[in-house]
Formats: sequence, C-alpha cells, structure tokens
Amino acid sequence: MGKALFSPRQEQIVLGTTLGDGYLRMGKSSANARLETKSKDRDYIFWKYRELFSTGLFSHPPKIRPLGAWLLYSKCHPIFTELRSLFYPKGRKIVPPEVLENLEPLGLAVWYMDDGSLNPLIRKSRPGKVYPRVFLCTDNFSHEENKLIRTWLESRFHLRYVTVGGVSGSPNRYRIRILGNNGVNALMKVVGPYVIYPMSRKFRMVKP
Repeated sequence: MGKALFSPRQEQIVLGTTLGDGYLRMGKSSANARLETKSKDRDYIFWKYRELFSTGLFSHPPKIRPLGAWLLYSKCHPIFTELRSLFYPKGRKIVPPEVLENLEPLGLAVWYMDDGSLNPLIRKSRPGKVYPRVFLCTDNFSHEENKLIRTWLESRFHLRYVTVGGVSGSPNRYRIRILGNNGVNALMKVVGPYVIYPMSRKFRMVKP
C-alpha cells in the first residue's frame, strides 16, 4: 500500500487508524478520498500527526472540535481512494481480510489505542475478586467480521480467551472481548512495546 508514500511504520499507523477511529471520506471537490480520525486525547492525535507528517498528506495540525474532540485529516489522495475501495466496497465500513493479513503488532496497537479499553470484571459468585478484561469496540462490524477478527487474533498473535460478545442493550451488535489474566497479558505483550505514554492507561500487565 502506497510504497512511495508511506514507510512500513506509517503504513501500519494508517491501517490501524482506519480499522479503528478513522474514516475515509470522499472529497467534496475531488475525486479522491481523505483520511479523518478523531480523538479526545490531544497528545495521542498529535503523535499520529507527527508520525505521518513526512508523507506530505497531513499538512494541517489537528484541530479542536465541539465537545472537545480533536480532528486530524489528510489531503485528498488516490492512496486513500484505494483504501476506501477496500474498506467501503458497498458504502459500509468492513474488515478487509487482506488488511488483517498485513497488520503487524504496531497496527494492532494503534487499533487498540483507538478502540480498546481495559476494564475490571467483578463476579457476583466471588465478591471482591476482580478479573481483567479487554474490549475492542468492533460494534460497527458484523457478527461474521467479529468472528474473523477473533480467528485472526488467535492465529496471527496466538492470543487466548478471545470471544465475540453481544453489546448490552444493543441487539445485533458485537465486540471482541479478551478475558482473564492470561488473555489480557498475552495481548499486552504484543501491543505493549507500541503503546505510547499518553495512552498508558490502556496498558497494564496483570498478576495471575
């Protein structure tokens, strides 16, 4: 993807962002698409800006938007049009299998920093006992796509205890869950080297 434009590191950041909070929007006055991504974490969105600046496609720093979100957007370019054809073949964002095949730990870490959360689970059957769990907010993807992500996480990164669970109060919406000490620690070993300091709240090794 865009070998003349993106370094391997930049390619992973773009792919992880597009799977996560990114949106590929067709330009109003251009036949090409641009990449947009939002975050309430100022330092995180500026990290993306600095990482991608040398491409020449992100010439404007992130801008603050209503309700406190920061918006980073690129220039319109054929490379983003190419990506849009992969991610939005029928107008709805999907998970392209060929993108998963090319996603490395850095790309997964960006996806996780965009859409992941680390939460405790307290079981009623064992009061006071806390179990860690990770959610990857893949709610906008279909059940089949979530199962594809689960299989990919298990085979590509050898993660364990990966499940596809329904979203409470939202019928027909699903998300990836990684449960328990072993499952969470396995994920943290993969993404940990790439989780940047401003997002360190999403990184924690847990004791068995």
